Amino acid sequence: ERVPIYVGFNFLIDEITTEETYHYRVAQRYAGQENDITGAEHFVIRKSPRDVFNADAGFDQQIRKNDSTNVNAADISEPATYNWYDPEGNLIYSGKNAVVSPEITTTYKLEVMTSTDGFKDYDDVVIEVQQYWLEDLAPNPTSTSTNISYQIEGASSAYLMVLNGFGTISNNYILSPNTNQVNLDVNSFTPGVYNVILIVDGQAVDAKSLVTQ
Repeated sequence: ERVPIYVGFNFLIDEITTEETYHYRVAQRYAGQENDITGAEHFVIRKSPRDVFNADAGFDQQIRKNDSTNVNAADISEPATYNWYDPEGNLIYSGKNAVVSPEITTTYKLEVMTSTDGFKDYDDVVIEVQQYWLEDLAPNPTSTSTNISYQIEGASSAYLMVLNGFGTISNNYILSPNTNQVNLDVNSFTPGVYNVILIVDGQAVDAKSLVTQ
C-alpha cells in the first residue's frame, strides 16, 4: 500500500543561526522490527541568509461580553501567510485581519510564515472580556440625582461604592443582580467630583466620575 506523506521545513526567526546546511532522514519500518527498514528518503536543506522580521499581533484589547473585535497583524513587507490560532492551537483564520468574539478573556496566537523560504515568527494578543461594567451616569453633572445603569448579569453580589475627591467612602449602595439601573440621590452630597465604583463579587470591575453641583 502506498501512502503519500508531506515533509516540510520551517525555521524560527527567534532561533536563527549561521548554520546553512541541515540533513533530515525519513525512514519506514515495520512495527516491532526497528532494524528492518523498508524504505528511506534523505533530505538536504540549505538555508540562505535572510533579513529578520517580527510577527506583530497588535496591542492587547478589552471588550465587553457579547461584543466582537478585530485583531490585526502588522505587514512584514514581503509575501507571507498570516494564521490566527485559538488557545487550543486550532486555526481560526488565515489572513492579516480577523474578527473574534471570545466569551471569556482569551489569548490568540499569530503565526507569520514567509512564502519564499518558510521562516516563521509568532506573537500573542490578549482580548480581555469585561463581564460586568457601568453603562452610564445620567444626568452628569447633577445637583439632585442621577440614574446609573450597569451590567451585572450572572453576579452573586454587587454594590456601588461612591468616593469623594479625597478618596473617602461617601456611601455604598447594594445592587440586585436582577436589575440594571439604580437612581442615586445626591442632594446631600457636597458639590465636587466623585468616583462611582462598581464592586462585583468582592472585586472592583469598573468606575466612572460623577460631578455634583
